[in-house]
Amino acid sequence: MLNCLLVGLGGFIGAVLRYLISLIPIKNPESFPINTFIINIIGAFVIGCIAFAVSKNENMIRNYYSF
Repeated sequence: MLNCLLVGLGGFIGAVLRYLISLIPIKNPESFPINTFIINIIGAFVIGCIAFAVSKNENMIRNYYSF
């Protein structure tokens, strides 16, 4: 059950951040979707940081991998 809640929390945070980043105005909306690119790079970095922290810290709960 905790895994389900952590996955939901991670999805919620990602969805809210994607929405907030999409509100940033860009000059040419027909060009490359830079807003989506930015949030995907940030998300990948955060996921990498969480995975690294969980793998290096034995005291951290292994359920955080689901986050």
